[in-house]
Amino acid sequence: MRRQIQPYERRFETNYWIGIPYETLLEQVAHLPRETIVLFVTIFDDGTGRPFIPAQAAEDIAKASSAPVYTPSDSNLGRGIVGGYMDTYEAAGTAAADLALEVLAGKDPNTIAPRPTDGRYRVDARQLQRWQLAEKNLPPDTILYFKGPTLWEQHGDLILVSSGVVLLQSALIAALLIEIFRRRRAERFLKESEAQWRSVFEMSTAGVALTDRDLRFLGTNPAFQFMLGYTDQELQGLTPLDITFEDDREVSRQLHNELLLEQRQYFDLVRRYRRKDGTTIWVHAYLSTIMDEDSRPRLFLVTIIDITARKAAEDAVQVAQSELVRIGRLTMIGEMTASIAHEVNQPLQAIVANGNAGLRWLAQARPDLDEARAALKRVVNEGHRAGQVITSIRSMIKKDGSAKAPHDVNELVEREGFTVAPDDPLRVPAARAVHKRAHRAELLRGVEDRRHVGLGRYVRPDEAHRAVALRERGLGWFG
Repeated sequence: MRRQIQPYERRFETNYWIGIPYETLLEQVAHLPRETIVLFVTIFDDGTGRPFIPAQAAEDIAKASSAPVYTPSDSNLGRGIVGGYMDTYEAAGTAAADLALEVLAGKDPNTIAPRPTDGRYRVDARQLQRWQLAEKNLPPDTILYFKGPTLWEQHGDLILVSSGVVLLQSALIAALLIEIFRRRRAERFLKESEAQWRSVFEMSTAGVALTDRDLRFLGTNPAFQFMLGYTDQELQGLTPLDITFEDDREVSRQLHNELLLEQRQYFDLVRRYRRKDGTTIWVHAYLSTIMDEDSRPRLFLVTIIDITARKAAEDAVQVAQSELVRIGRLTMIGEMTASIAHEVNQPLQAIVANGNAGLRWLAQARPDLDEARAALKRVVNEGHRAGQVITSIRSMIKKDGSAKAPHDVNELVEREGFTVAPDDPLRVPAARAVHKRAHRAELLRGVEDRRHVGLGRYVRPDEAHRAVALRERGLGWFG
């Protein structure tokens, strides 16, 4: 285009407005002298990079210009442009289609002669009137547009039909507006619901996250980010398995696979998460499926509650319980030690006493061998008795437990040198089953600490009445 204009540049002052802002262009065409013409080629964007539609730009320029505007494009005709020498896109398309048909018919493209264009002068008659241009000065064969009978004379029937169509369209538009109103109201309600959900999501003290079908995080709330020390952007692309403690991943992976395979719709478990700084927190995690319209998994909802403090408290309770058990065992061992010392000390004292008695019988001027022999027999018996005590203690300590046998409580007490008081025996059936490990220790300790369940009175020949108590040690009378 510029090469075609160059021969006239010596005769006419020519300015090329290319790459300037659109507003500047409109300002310049608005202050042109009357004897000026404007040749509009096209415009797609201005100097600032803002895009434009060429036809709309042509209309804006023609409206703002103080001089007539011409163009070589027929698409701009009727938009305030005076006219120009132009081809029609319709003619160009028809010619291209004819050439394509000839080529498809087998004709050699090199033999096809160029088709003449449909280039002609085309002018808007209305713009001739606007700029007071004489029609007689137009080149021959110029096509005038927008000239002829009035619109009503030419298209009266069409106007009536169009009016009916407009009325019908108006009714349809009214119905459409009502539908739009209803839809907007529904959209408003939906937005309010979404806002409420978003408020719950953002303000929840529990960690909440949404994942896609591959269990990759799509969004997390502030509580979730605070618990793990990540930002929302850092979590996007990760999965719950990526932040799960290494020892807990296998169980979590199996449950996640069951979710993905639609074998379950939700699960919850207690597991450990690894924070961004490397520390570990305990969480109670809930994963549930959000279905789409076809009842297929669309999203997954992850909710976690930080239970680190609770786990620490549970561990502290467990440590305290273990310490109580240990103290209880130590207490039991102390009591058992006292009982063993008591049980073993009795036969030892008896052995010493009988040994001393035997020595005294032998030390006399006339040794009394019978009394000495009786004293030595008692030493032997007390030795056997001490052995039985040791055996009972060993049986009690064994893991497989001790054997049980029936004992007559009154008979056991009489072995200690007591005589059952005829008016007040121990009121416990004689055939009750009592552990051998409680053979004497439990019975005789009752004499000293007076803790009892059954109570009876017994006497020795050289002593007053003595009360003897029998108590059970937690296994029951029938153990």
